[in-house]
Amino acid sequence: MLGQTKSRLSLYLCSSHAELKAQVASKDKDLKTKDVEIAELKHRLHEQTDKNKSLEIDLEAERVKVATAEEAKHRAEEARYISTSALNVAQINYAEAQGIVDTLVSESEWMRNRGIALVSETVELSDEEESAGGDGNGDGDGDGDGEGGGDEYIVFAG
Repeated sequence: MLGQTKSRLSLYLCSSHAELKAQVASKDKDLKTKDVEIAELKHRLHEQTDKNKSLEIDLEAERVKVATAEEAKHRAEEARYISTSALNVAQINYAEAQGIVDTLVSESEWMRNRGIALVSETVELSDEEESAGGDGNGDGDGDGDGEGGGDEYIVFAG
């Protein structure tokens, strides 16, 4: 019986050894499959990380574009305000200048129509010219200041 027990034990050990080898081989195969899955997951994780960094860069670029557009809009509004103010000032200046020109033209036509002339009159006295007022200073203009040049008088002709 001891022989049979040994043989059974031997047979059992062989079958256990074979089963154990099969289990180890199966576990090795499972581990290799898991290693491949882990490598694939790591690869996907790196891709997602890179994609995330790229999206963060794109997002920051969009933020800068928005800030730049806002600044450009603000500067355009300032430029529009300044140009509108300058245009208003120019229109006011033009209106004032036009008013002055209209007044000068009107006064000029009034003077021409009424026959007004500017005249400097002098009267000749002995060897020197003296103004009609006769101020006696010898400058010939009659205004008494001694500069010459005379005064201008408005004479109505009609």
